[in-house]
Amino acid sequence: MKKILLITLSLVLVMTLGCSQKLNVTVYNTSGVWDNGQMWIAITLQWDGGNHNFYPTSYAPDERYADGTNSYSFSAKEGDTLIINANGQYYTVDSSGNTALADFNIAEDNAEAVRDQVLYGSFLDPADWYAAVYINEIVFYRK
Repeated sequence: MKKILLITLSLVLVMTLGCSQKLNVTVYNTSGVWDNGQMWIAITLQWDGGNHNFYPTSYAPDERYADGTNSYSFSAKEGDTLIINANGQYYTVDSSGNTALADFNIAEDNAEAVRDQVLYGSFLDPADWYAAVYINEIVFYRK
């Protein structure tokens, strides 16, 4: 009887520690576009626990350079679905060397782009999630 009780208690403890973890999430602008005169980017986030819009004033080549000017960080629960979109304007150069402003919207311009991710952790090791926002795609990854 004691063994069954001990095994049951162990299973309950394992399930409790491994489920519903709080996960750290950082979404950062790595598009090369930031709020600078006529060039701009707006990033929209939605997850099961909330939503947020932000307008980066710089960009980060990778997550090591993410800060308050180019990213947004928050806590989410394991199992939350994160949905991201970005839109804005950036300068392009044509074959003659002329510059012009071009619009972009990941949801409209690239129907194939993955814009959502179910967040999950590892047993006893909550993962840090990152989302790198480019002009034409969003890359989700864990570290």
